[in-house]
Amino acid sequence: MAGKPGAAPAGEKPSVTLEDLLPQARKVVVLIKSSQGSGSGFLLPHPGLIATCAHILGRSDEAEVFFPSGAVKKAVVLKRLPMPVDVAFLQVEDFGLDWLPLADSDRCQEGEEIVAVGVPGSDKWRPDLVMTRGKILRCNNLFQGVQYLQVDRDIHPAAIGGPVLNARGEILGMARGELAGGSFEGARYGLAINVVKGLIDQRLAHLEERIKEKEQFYKYLYDDLWVVLSAEHQAYQKKLSDLHGKGTLSAQEATRLDKKGLQPPDGQSSMKDWVAGLTEKVIRGDLTKELASARIKAHFEL
Repeated sequence: MAGKPGAAPAGEKPSVTLEDLLPQARKVVVLIKSSQGSGSGFLLPHPGLIATCAHILGRSDEAEVFFPSGAVKKAVVLKRLPMPVDVAFLQVEDFGLDWLPLADSDRCQEGEEIVAVGVPGSDKWRPDLVMTRGKILRCNNLFQGVQYLQVDRDIHPAAIGGPVLNARGEILGMARGELAGGSFEGARYGLAINVVKGLIDQRLAHLEERIKEKEQFYKYLYDDLWVVLSAEHQAYQKKLSDLHGKGTLSAQEATRLDKKGLQPPDGQSSMKDWVAGLTEKVIRGDLTKELASARIKAHFEL
């Protein structure tokens, strides 16, 4: 006998309405606040384990987690993986075991309805969750070899780090929002939950190695460019001192130019941020290391 319209296939949970999902989502979505930012996260079906986006934590090793019960608990960052996965896992103690099942994102269906859920604000947990409701456009949109879900509308910023739920009340992914890349414009992406599960189970050790190599390459480039900047700054100061000694520059003008040399260009907040930006451009292939060095040298020209 044919099933009723809208009935779930045999062996699968029946679809639920958005109204049904809200009470469930309120039990697992948390607010995470660190010294470097805040955002949403969600409880995993593992004792004390919480997932969120790594960029929300920055380099913080601990954070506060605001629970639906009103409790606020300290959490330790167990693992942090930058792009292309951008996932962090936090550990807390003594909290309820509310959780939602994790879907098999390899069984994601294009066109299926989803909702991305997060906590608005940054100071306390609130029941008026932010939600972005939409449909899956692509289930396996590979970004640097990692599976992302593409949805048909922009994900609200407050939902970033929170769960992407399917109509069966399962967590299908983690809301990520915008990805940088020519074919990945728009804030319409979520990390497939199978990637998160794989990281929990240590099945993606090769991906961690690749990320570690990228981090080491970043540090190598950054340190080299910072050596260039330090050398150019010293040479710049010597030029100013020589010009002052010859009477070409007054002490006041030499001081002014010295301070100007320490001001970062391009609206960057600091010289460290400027060098970090140049490093990222070299890694992406937008600049060669030589051109980045040339920009630093040009900055200190009189």
